Amino acid sequence: MLNGRRSLYRSRDGSGALHVFNAITGEELWKVQLEGQCASRAVGDLQGDPLLEIVISTGAGKVFALDAVGEMLWTFDMGRTSLDWATCSPVLFDDSHENPFVAVASSHERIYCLDCEGNVSWERLTRGGTASSISVGDIDKDGRADLFLVTQLGMLYRFDEGGALRWEIDTQGRSLAPGAIIDMDGDGDLNYVLCTQNGHLFVFEETGEVAFEHQFDNRTINMTPTFGDILPDRPGLEFAVTGALDDKTLDNDVKATIRRFFEEFLAQQASQAFGDAHVGVARYVLDATYNDATVASMREGMMHCVETLISFCCGKGNMAQCPMGGESCLGSCSSH
Repeated sequence: MLNGRRSLYRSRDGSGALHVFNAITGEELWKVQLEGQCASRAVGDLQGDPLLEIVISTGAGKVFALDAVGEMLWTFDMGRTSLDWATCSPVLFDDSHENPFVAVASSHERIYCLDCEGNVSWERLTRGGTASSISVGDIDKDGRADLFLVTQLGMLYRFDEGGALRWEIDTQGRSLAPGAIIDMDGDGDLNYVLCTQNGHLFVFEETGEVAFEHQFDNRTINMTPTFGDILPDRPGLEFAVTGALDDKTLDNDVKATIRRFFEEFLAQQASQAFGDAHVGVARYVLDATYNDATVASMREGMMHCVETLISFCCGKGNMAQCPMGGESCLGSCSSH
């Protein structure tokens, strides 16, 4: 509810605009144009008044805070852009002193904790950029917030509200969706539950120990487990996960969409790691190695693309092995 009215928020129309609607009538209350494509927004009280504020991040590497009528309160620059699918959505939380904070992670291997005015309270390095949102709860029940994030390299981190590192766990599988914090077995203790893209389910104790794990036959793509009383005749909660069929043959439109995604990803990786001169190499590698028959073969082809790109661009290859040749590679590989 913004400014005393039930409201709906829309930000992913591709234009970088944030729309706010009356939830009852559908009337657009206001619209603000932001820089970059928008991720999901967070709504909460940053200023300690009866009205709520909106915090949103964009692929331009910016975090924006707006008041209930769309006026800009502050902007924070994370320093690097991200693809729209790889932009971490911010979360709002209160610390143990009931002070509001904003947590958000970047594509360049950092998590930031911002105060209500957009100032950095703390920041920490992570191994890999973060595309998923951040989970917040008090898993050890010490009265202090705990922040969880999983990076695109599969590293799971837990920080306390002051930025102290509690976990650093290599899950061997990335996820673009956050984990869930819930009491799995009814013993009164909270667990952190995460599904990685390769179909591996983890249930962690507050110590970081694995209480339970399961490997699904199929992948579980970017999803947070959903909990509820699904089977009323059985005691306790159940949870549902969704998966993908690795051997499913896809139609041409879906293949083309996934291929464009791979091309964007490889071009971004080449530009960030080796410089803009290697974007052309990335596209050539994709053409030379890409297999779009099934989900499984596309994933294998993608890994081959990444490995080949690294080989060409980091000095491990040579001119004879490079399919583009020295001139096409713009002479910027160290081996050329």
